[in-house]
Amino acid sequence: MKLLQRLLPLFTLVALISSTLSAQYIGVGITGDIPLGKLDEMDQAMDFAKPEQKISLLKRLGIDSNTAEAAVTKRSTKDVTIQPWHSIGASRELYGIVWLSDGPQGVGSLHLLASSDKQVWHVIDTAYLSTFSHTLTYEMLTLTSGEEILLVHHINVGHGSNMLEDKAEVFRIRQGKLQSVLSTNDYTLEPEEHLAINMLEKTSTFLLFPGDALEETRITSKEGAREGMDTPVRVDRRLWNWSPRQHSFSATPFHPVGKTVGRRANEEEVSP
Repeated sequence: MKLLQRLLPLFTLVALISSTLSAQYIGVGITGDIPLGKLDEMDQAMDFAKPEQKISLLKRLGIDSNTAEAAVTKRSTKDVTIQPWHSIGASRELYGIVWLSDGPQGVGSLHLLASSDKQVWHVIDTAYLSTFSHTLTYEMLTLTSGEEILLVHHINVGHGSNMLEDKAEVFRIRQGKLQSVLSTNDYTLEPEEHLAINMLEKTSTFLLFPGDALEETRITSKEGAREGMDTPVRVDRRLWNWSPRQHSFSATPFHPVGKTVGRRANEEEVSP
């Protein structure tokens, strides 16, 4: 009993501290606007804020009402991201981005943010990115110079009856603007030539290697093979080499890595 009496004040203090911290953290989602503060703090606050507070923050950052409302109501909080972005140079000037993977009429958007001693974070440039059947995703890559570039996947460039075409695009920051330095298809689906019953699917993935070479691996497969058989697969690769002088990527020709032929579904695949 005496031990419990001695520990009771400690339990009370811990409970009080925990309650205070929870109120400060969760309070972001209950009352008031999300402050235009640090990028990571705004991003974390989006996890706890109410929809109207999320929309308010996006609008105060400079994003138009239709885009902000559609991004918040159509997607979960995880599809609205705010994070830093470092540009080239010895000082690695700090910018920020707001990433919205969806928006009005299936158009996502990438918003470049800047701030100064006289002005809080605000949008200075925007790229609108169409979507269709795939969700837009992105990844931040760092070149050997320290410059960060942003690789976006599944930007839709065309769709119709029995066809779909998406592209990947790489952006960098140049003089406070978003500059596209690479654009290539990362997904296509279309009928195989002379065989309308078979669909030809091509999917590309990308991996940054030392020396700023971006390797693209493209897998080609067929849909519509006989039941019980795997679809034939072909794998091709090429490199996108970064030029520090021209600030752009240039591609080498594709070269085949290997391919698999039709086989029974229960057979194990052997890597080429």
